[in-house]
Amino acid sequence: MQKKESYVEKVLEQILDDFEKGIIKSGERVNTSDLSRKIGISRGPIREALHILAGQGVIVLEKDRGAVLQLLTKKTICDHWDVLDMILGLGFRLSSRYIQKDNNYNIIKNLMDGIRNSTIQERSYHFFEPYNEYHYAINYLCGNQQINQFLYRSGIPFWNIFLVKYIDVQKMKNQYHENYQNITDALLRGDGNSAAALFSYHVNWSKKLINKL
Repeated sequence: MQKKESYVEKVLEQILDDFEKGIIKSGERVNTSDLSRKIGISRGPIREALHILAGQGVIVLEKDRGAVLQLLTKKTICDHWDVLDMILGLGFRLSSRYIQKDNNYNIIKNLMDGIRNSTIQERSYHFFEPYNEYHYAINYLCGNQQINQFLYRSGIPFWNIFLVKYIDVQKMKNQYHENYQNITDALLRGDGNSAAALFSYHVNWSKKLINKL
């Protein structure tokens, strides 16, 4: 199982790298021979990994074309934000009930500190990884694991790399941090409704940035 997961991670990382470099575009066919050559594994495990990535929303398996990179546009990105607004807002409201239990308060506080200390890496889409970990942790606290299942199946890593095509994370980093600090402050007070409302503000702010381009 661990080997299969490593294949998936390698294939996903190569696809994201090729996408960021413009070698492959959204809506184009994924060449398994090229992936096999670049990663150094046979096409059998690559095809299996692509089927798994199809379940995560990164790849679409078409009868005539095979594996195709999910087609994303400004509209689909904004539509995805609208769904995240509802689903993750629920996570904030539910998790606020448990923020004072066990070590939950410190877990969320430390994750927010990690966001504050995050830097723009060589691959800019990695900027969003601490935010992903933050949401996964909050959804875990809320006890409704269907929320994290949704995130897993929606191809979050691919959405992240497409997002940096529209949002200058170097320029907007501080505002991103500030938005999430406000969300976290509300959540740590046990005010899930305010945390959800502040996340909605962040969603609408992000959509405006995307639509300006």
